Amino acid sequence: MHAAIVDSRIGRVTVAECIALLGRDRAYFARDAWRGTWKGEGGGALMNQAIHMIDMLLWMVGVPNEVYGRWATLKHGEYIDVEDTACATVGFENGAMASIVATTTLESIEKAQGFRLAVHGAKGHTLGLSERPELTQAITDQWPFDSADKVNAWAAAEGGESGFPGFHSDQLRDFARAILEDREPIVTGFDAVRALEVIKAVYLSEARRAPIVLPMSADDRAEADRITMGVS
Repeated sequence: MHAAIVDSRIGRVTVAECIALLGRDRAYFARDAWRGTWKGEGGGALMNQAIHMIDMLLWMVGVPNEVYGRWATLKHGEYIDVEDTACATVGFENGAMASIVATTTLESIEKAQGFRLAVHGAKGHTLGLSERPELTQAITDQWPFDSADKVNAWAAAEGGESGFPGFHSDQLRDFARAILEDREPIVTGFDAVRALEVIKAVYLSEARRAPIVLPMSADDRAEADRITMGVS
């Protein structure tokens, strides 16, 4: 997907869709005290679930320069402080635009539609779709799996959750190798900050009911930090 965009096979990127349609229940949030709280989680459907797809959206489309967003708690308000629903429009330096839609209000994980990332250009489009966002892209050139069944079998053998292999350990291994080999890691801290700033901009945009320019100013960043830390 990324190669198709970089090689201009879909033409100039004009618009993208980043969607997380998920289901969570009360038991999910009751599992750990930090879940569903600003102080423990720093956010909800955007910060915990959709951030993976937002990270890939930025990798595919480019550098964001403006965010206008709204969020609400429409289903889980009796037992969580953070958002369970959010929508946002993102503008990019290259002129492209993207929409972000995230929710955890669907009836169950099984009935949820999961994650979707679509990027459209003048010549066509490219699409990634997966219940598990990590399975839509491999982070190395030696991806050994050609089916979901093989991924699940490998994850089970490694002691991981079915459908959710140990990409965290893969990333830590690459980071350690980057130090030893004196190179940049595959995913840098700067990459992570961009995705985080888009989400914080949605929270700040809701508070101000106005678009937020990126990168944030020091004052904007401080105000967004107060929101995500649950400081009134």
